Amino acid sequence: MQTKLIPALLAPAMLLALAAPALAGNGNTLYLVQDSPPGTTDGNNFLSDQTLANYSSIGSAWFPARQSGTGNSADITIKSDCSSLLAPEQCGQLTLVQDNTGHGLSGLVLHAFNLSSHNPNTATVTINGLGHADLQQLGGGNVATLNVDDGYGDISQAGLNNSATLTLASASTGSIVQTGSSNIASMTVNSVGSGGANLTQIGSNLRSGPIVVNTTSSVGISIVGNGSLLAVYN
Repeated sequence: MQTKLIPALLAPAMLLALAAPALAGNGNTLYLVQDSPPGTTDGNNFLSDQTLANYSSIGSAWFPARQSGTGNSADITIKSDCSSLLAPEQCGQLTLVQDNTGHGLSGLVLHAFNLSSHNPNTATVTINGLGHADLQQLGGGNVATLNVDDGYGDISQAGLNNSATLTLASASTGSIVQTGSSNIASMTVNSVGSGGANLTQIGSNLRSGPIVVNTTSSVGISIVGNGSLLAVYN
C-alpha cells in the first residue's frame, strides 16, 4: 500500500501517522492520495476527526481526496461552525473519491453497467454545521454512509451491489445518485426549513432500504430501470 499525504496549498496542516486520526486547525485543507498497487491484498485506511477545528476541509472539487485500489475504507468527521454569511466553499467540506474498478474516472461512463465485484470500498462521513460532503464511489460492493446536520451532502455511486445510506437533520440538504445494477439506497430525512433530499437510481434490480420522511421540505425520488422496489415511510 502506497500512501501520499500532500500538504495544504493555502494553509499549513498538522498531519499525524496513519495509526492516529489526522487533525487540522481552523480553515486548513488536507489533500490525500492513497494507492494500492495491483496485487496488494490490503486496502487503504483513512481516519480523520476534524471536530476540534472549524471550517477545515479535506480535498476539493479540483483535487479530491482519493483512495484507489481494493478494500478501501474512510471514516471522517468534520465540524463546520462557519457563519451562514460565508460562501459555501468557505465552510468545512469533504470531497472524497473511492475507486476499486481499476479503470479510473473513465469507468464511470465505460463500465457503469458492466462491473464485476471487487473488494468493497467503505466510507462513513459525518458533517456537522454548515459544511458540505461530496462522496463518490466507483466499483462493486461499495458501502457509503453519510450523516449531515445543517449542511448539505451528496453520495454518488456507479457499479454493482452498492449500498448508500443518507441521514439529514436540521436544515440539511442531500442526495443519492446510483448508476448500475443491484444497488440499494436508504434515507432518513428529518430536515426542516430549506432542507430536502433527492434519490435517483438508474439501472436494473434497484431496491430501497427504509426511506423515512419526516420533514416540511421537499423529497424527490426518481427511479429509471427494471426490477425496482421502493419502500417509503412517513
